[in-house]
Amino acid sequence: MKDKLVAAQKKFKKLIESRQYKWYQRGVIAISTVVAGFFIFDSVPYYSAIGDGKHAFETGEYATAEKSFSEALTLSKKYGEADTRYLSALNNLAELKRVTAKYDESELLYRRLVHLVETQLKKDRKEIALSYNGLALVLRDQSKYNEAEKCYLTALKKWDEDVKLPDDPRRASFINGLAKVYRDTGRFAEANKSYKEALAIKEHALGKNDVASSSVLVNLGTWYRDMANYKEAERCYKQALTLDEVALGPEHPDTATDINDLAGLYRVTGRLKEAEPLFKRALAIRQKRLGSAHPLLAKSLIGLAAIKMTEAKTDEAKEYLDKALAIQTRSLPRDHKDIADTYEYLGKLYAAQHNYDKAEKALNSCLGIRRTILGDAHPDTGVAYLELARLGFVTGHDKDASEYLEKSIGILAKSLGPEHPLAVEATRLN
Repeated sequence: MKDKLVAAQKKFKKLIESRQYKWYQRGVIAISTVVAGFFIFDSVPYYSAIGDGKHAFETGEYATAEKSFSEALTLSKKYGEADTRYLSALNNLAELKRVTAKYDESELLYRRLVHLVETQLKKDRKEIALSYNGLALVLRDQSKYNEAEKCYLTALKKWDEDVKLPDDPRRASFINGLAKVYRDTGRFAEANKSYKEALAIKEHALGKNDVASSSVLVNLGTWYRDMANYKEAERCYKQALTLDEVALGPEHPDTATDINDLAGLYRVTGRLKEAEPLFKRALAIRQKRLGSAHPLLAKSLIGLAAIKMTEAKTDEAKEYLDKALAIQTRSLPRDHKDIADTYEYLGKLYAAQHNYDKAEKALNSCLGIRRTILGDAHPDTGVAYLELARLGFVTGHDKDASEYLEKSIGILAKSLGPEHPLAVEATRLN
């Protein structure tokens, strides 16, 4: 038994010291540090299950990881809920559920974890802040931005006041997540400042070529794309893609995210011949690794639909959009940012097909969701008003169209600046 334990410890030590293991900091507690006694475990079955699960997670084999983490959680129950082995298994399973888009299950597990670490551990333990960050991640994934922001701020507060490691890359991950909430909710200046702070911490701690920086680079690239700084966006996306391909492999789900984001940039800038094969590559990886029902597939499908709409191939575009919406309505909350995006594309598609009643219904659905979760001042809300204005002018409802356009111009000029391409586009329609 002793020999088996030593062998398992060596195998697991090699795993967590590997370059790839640093990737787990992307999800922050993403397969976590809630394990104070990794090398003194007294249970080989538990130890093996955790190690096998971590290895499977690292390589994107999520079904295997879920089986191993579930086994580890069952085995760890005998140690009690305050034991780090139980907390580690609970965290790992919660993060696995989040990554595989089982958001309700993940949220329940993370809320349970937060309760346990708050009540069972001393306040200076890192696991408390890390657990709040995990909960923030799954809340943000569901477009629950207010709750997510509170959790990120709580994680940062507890880390800064109790852990007191300001230059730790895990703290940078909290800041990166908070920045994404800022970006998603239209607070672009705050997002930019936070992304750059997070990147500086990670690069200082780990070096400029460490895979742990790739998630920040992707998010910063999206910020640059939002600001129409396409050159910088491409630089960030390509750097992230290089880091992930080297560390995680060409068929890892995170590599697919980098590919999809780069494809989206190429689509926006009119490089459709470069964009389409990248969308298809991302879709193939996601389907293989995540299954046909994961909401990330919908992002690739929408990208392909947008290309087909540009090419006036509306039947193909409609097929992609229908598939995307079916996936999203099964896996995401009704009021979700991604569903609103799909309704926007459906509205534009129906308008192109002269099916104006359906176009209006889809665009109003888009507007309703965006006003609910993003508010009336967000640029995405301004875009929804812009599309309704276009439709109104085409259908002869000039008065309504003018009101929509006035709202759109005001929102886009204030949130993005009057020189931004979207604000200029809206002004030209006036």
